[in-house]
Amino acid sequence: MLLNQSSGERRSKTSENLALSTNQGLLSRPIAIVGMHRSGTSMVARLLQQAGLNLGDETDLMPPAEENPEGFYEHLEFVRLNDEVLNVAGAGWDCPPVTGFDWDDEALDPFRERALRLAAPLKERLPWGWKDPRNSLTLPFWRSVFGPLQTVVVVRNPLEVVTSLHRRNAFSTALGLTLWQIYAERILEDTSADERLVTHYDSYFLEPDREITRVLDFLGLNRDMDPQVQGLKKAAIPELRHHRKTVLDLEQHGFPAEVIDLYFRLCREAGWLESDGEAAVLDLAPPSSTAKTRPAITRGIGRVDLLRVENEVLRRNNSEFTAALAGREARIAELESALKVHEEARVELEGRIAERDGRLNERHNVLARKDHAIGMLQRQLAEHAAELSKLHSHVAELSENLAESERTREMTEIHERQLRSMLTDLQAVQLQRDSEIMGTLGAVLSRYAPNAPASIYHRKLVGQVRQFVETHVPSGATMLVTTYGDEAMLILGDRATESFPRSARGVSSDYTDVRENEAIAQLESLRDSGAEFLLVPSPALPWLATHSELERHLEERYTVVARERGIGTIYALALKQGRIPA
Repeated sequence: MLLNQSSGERRSKTSENLALSTNQGLLSRPIAIVGMHRSGTSMVARLLQQAGLNLGDETDLMPPAEENPEGFYEHLEFVRLNDEVLNVAGAGWDCPPVTGFDWDDEALDPFRERALRLAAPLKERLPWGWKDPRNSLTLPFWRSVFGPLQTVVVVRNPLEVVTSLHRRNAFSTALGLTLWQIYAERILEDTSADERLVTHYDSYFLEPDREITRVLDFLGLNRDMDPQVQGLKKAAIPELRHHRKTVLDLEQHGFPAEVIDLYFRLCREAGWLESDGEAAVLDLAPPSSTAKTRPAITRGIGRVDLLRVENEVLRRNNSEFTAALAGREARIAELESALKVHEEARVELEGRIAERDGRLNERHNVLARKDHAIGMLQRQLAEHAAELSKLHSHVAELSENLAESERTREMTEIHERQLRSMLTDLQAVQLQRDSEIMGTLGAVLSRYAPNAPASIYHRKLVGQVRQFVETHVPSGATMLVTTYGDEAMLILGDRATESFPRSARGVSSDYTDVRENEAIAQLESLRDSGAEFLLVPSPALPWLATHSELERHLEERYTVVARERGIGTIYALALKQGRIPA
């Protein structure tokens, strides 16, 4: 049941919140969604995101899990930062920091800078905020970063929270109840009534339209003409909430009076009461009635103090240590088994060593007999050594004579190699000149004396070259031909041809005056212009042999398509890959 909103106090607060919601400065304030874990903060965050609250990109939000299939709506970097801040405070989400911790400590300055960098992209689209139950413990830190905050506090029946924590985290009732009370008290201590709005989890299932309107009014997100907001308000979800705990359940389970009073206080602020009977109990037990007789939460809460929290943590640690110890004992048993195997292997090795020692003794006896025989042989060897010394002297004399003869033979061989090299060079030059002369003479005489021997040789060679090209070069290819102005060599069927190389004067009548670097440069330029193959006819092979750098360039960079003695060589100008017929 919702409290009567017509009361003066509620009416005043509501009008005040509505006035603030119209203030542009208020819209720029970050919105922090807080509340104890398992209290419904994810549900409220989802509703506010649908109403226009910027929680960050979907990729930045924690993905859904089995325990929360609808999603957590928590910015992963804000959660990580909250955990690190709590760690600096010597605490965690399940072990709150001590009361009086200095949130202005310089040790937190780097985290404040990180928080500002983290919020920068969110501020680009207002309003913005973030949801994390840990905010309940770190609100002073976030206020030191961003200044005043708008805080949405989600409250749920503590028995339901304790039960959910037990199922999810195996927390004891004492630990879950202690954490619920600490979270609630820290929220009330670290926020003022005008900067927070308390909303009850159950109200979204019983009167969703009214409660969503109340929250959106407080945050300035209630755009009456927005179809998305109107659809959000009309969403009906009471069928999802069949079993609801009440205040009577808290009393039946023996919850401390401080917890019940604190829960009533939050219900009042949320405008929520569950039944008239519970309202009567609330009137009889105002929140302040026990505050004077009970110790503060920092010293202990009702029947459960912080030592019980530590005991619960120690119990869980003890379970982990027990499991680890069991693993260690299993490992020890495994090592003992391995040690036993090693021991058996050691005994076996010792037996083998004893057997080997026996064989060694036998060998020692054999060696002693051999040593005696060796002694006799050494005496004989000394006698032979004296005789050998005489022979060595004779051999030395013969060796000297042989060395002199060897030097004479080597000089003769060197002279012979020099003469052979000179003869070979002369023959190569002669062959080159003969080939050039025959090619040139044949090309000339083919026009004027077709029956001359050189002309017949030339025509035969041209026919062989054409058949050679027809066999190994694709039809329609572009070819370079190493020729000296012989036009017949350039007629190779339907293949486009061009002479190579060109002399310094730009003609192809004589290629002997082209230097190697110039020829290589011409070749690469013509290849870039589309030349696919290079034909070196046999008359040009001697010329190519005298240009070793060009020949090495061709052999290393390009594939030899075909090479036939007496006809020529064909290169594919495609860097070791090209159109080479099968």
